[in-house]
Amino acid sequence: MFDITDYHESKWFEMNLQEKKDALIRLEKEIASRQKNRPEIPIFFDPTMKSHELGGYSPNKKRIRINANLLLDNENLNVLYDLVGTIIHEGWHVYQYHAMDNPGFHPKPGEVAVWEQNDRYYYRSSEDDALDSLYRMQGLERSAKQHEIDGLKSFYKEVEEATGMSNPGLGNYLLREKAIQNQFRHVFATEFLLPHFTPTELSKLRRYPSLIYREMDRLIREKQIQDKRNQRKPRVKRLNRDQRKPRVKPQDQGQLKPRVKPQDQRQPRLKPQDQDQHTLRVQQQRVRNLGGK
Repeated sequence: MFDITDYHESKWFEMNLQEKKDALIRLEKEIASRQKNRPEIPIFFDPTMKSHELGGYSPNKKRIRINANLLLDNENLNVLYDLVGTIIHEGWHVYQYHAMDNPGFHPKPGEVAVWEQNDRYYYRSSEDDALDSLYRMQGLERSAKQHEIDGLKSFYKEVEEATGMSNPGLGNYLLREKAIQNQFRHVFATEFLLPHFTPTELSKLRRYPSLIYREMDRLIREKQIQDKRNQRKPRVKRLNRDQRKPRVKPQDQGQLKPRVKPQDQRQPRLKPQDQDQHTLRVQQQRVRNLGGK
């Protein structure tokens, strides 16, 4: 049974490993029921994930992966919010893909169109800051990140109301996440937008994330257009003047095959005095063909 008090700082770190796993599984089911009853997704706790990896959603395997090593940390308050935030974040990816597969499920079809385009041209997370800024600024990820932050705020408001106690670590966690997002917006603007904008315009872009997101969507559209161009069949090249078959000059006409037969191969013309004899032979031949004599 879902108990929202399980996710308070004071209770979470008192749980054993299995209790934490069960709590995260119940949280995914609760979130699924709140998101227009989208499908519930099983959670796989993966002990082989790297220390900086939190988790992920696989649309093909239909499961959420969580870094199992994070459940062993009983000292770092941020780990609790990393885990809960990851369930919210990856659960939103489940919602996004369900919306793409079921038109009308999400009330904003324009937003779904951005997700679909981004899904075809998706940037993977990278340890390189410039490439990772593309990952974080793209439509699917920025939507999930914003949903994660908003979800943490509203969820822990319920936790505090249910327990009557605050969560001191939440405020610091949210400040840290905001600083990270601002850092990657700065990297994205510097690496990919600086050639197209003046420094003054760029400073405005950094202050208005929606403008940066619009530019990110434009980059993805350009990538899509470029890929379509590359997939087109090449047009047949028109030969330039130097490549065309040269015309035959008058002096070379004799080298070509004559269009008329040589004089000695032509049928000789009949002289006037021979016309009657020729006509008679033709008539006689016709009579023989008809069985006459």
